[in-house]
Amino acid sequence: MKRLLLVVIGTVMIVSAGYPQQTQTNPVAQGLNLFQQGNYREALAQFRQVLSDPGLVELRGDAYFWTAKTLVALERYGEADQNLEFFLTRHPENRNIPEAEYLRGRIHFLEKSYEAAIQVFAAFVKDHQRSPFVPNAYYWTGESLFSLGRYDEAEVFFTVIVDRFQASSRYEAARYRIDVITMKKREQELLTLLQWVQEESIKNLNEFRIREATYEQAISSQGTGGGSTQGGADPRVQALNTQIAQLKEEALQTESRLRALNNDYQRVLTNLEVSQRRISELELQLENSEISPSGSEAETLRLRSELLDLKEETLQLMLDLLEAQEE
Repeated sequence: MKRLLLVVIGTVMIVSAGYPQQTQTNPVAQGLNLFQQGNYREALAQFRQVLSDPGLVELRGDAYFWTAKTLVALERYGEADQNLEFFLTRHPENRNIPEAEYLRGRIHFLEKSYEAAIQVFAAFVKDHQRSPFVPNAYYWTGESLFSLGRYDEAEVFFTVIVDRFQASSRYEAARYRIDVITMKKREQELLTLLQWVQEESIKNLNEFRIREATYEQAISSQGTGGGSTQGGADPRVQALNTQIAQLKEEALQTESRLRALNNDYQRVLTNLEVSQRRISELELQLENSEISPSGSEAETLRLRSELLDLKEETLQLMLDLLEAQEE
């Protein structure tokens, strides 16, 4: 929600410029000023006053639109969506129609209805290809796909921003997301490989046990079949005993290696959980830095850099573990 406010406030500054001489008398302009100051409840009351005044019919379109944006700022998403639906239906010629359609996608995203958000953003881009909100629509489509775990598809949308919209406010965020996706792919590959190594060790141990049982059964058959010779124990039995002893030694070594592997594997998973919690904390700080009026670009870049370094350290830990298992 907070990221949305940055876009909303920027739009307020542009739109309010359309009322240069009317701020004192135009109730919509007064509501915009209240909104820009962060007085959302007062702004909402002002916009609703316009909607209830039969003498301000010509301002109702703008009032419905800004009522919806104010409700979003107050995190009352259901009411905001209802206002947008009414606005889009009753005021199709209003200049804010493109942004209203974009805003519906953002509401779906904020409500974690990612599939719905993807569909709304796709329709928005198709219908309003020249809108300044197109890069944002691509970005939030990528974020929706990212949230659904569809990283390859998400990367496509982030790449579009990096390749085509270098001037967009979402450019650096898109670059960062691409780096995160690359690391997530590596992380998944390493986790899969670690799991495979563990499964192979268990498989080998089971094979040792089967062979051991087979040899012991063969020895038993030799014994019951009068397998002894005048010179002492049957050489075939001796050979089987030697093989069993070797298998037991190999099994013990495999069991020891498997225990060590399992311990290391669990340690990696624990470290990943710790890292993920720290990553979540940093991502929250990053979000606050991006939307805070006092937040600096340097602080945002520092947080992104720290996040990527933390992810890289986690991946290196997994690589070290795999190399140790190959020795």
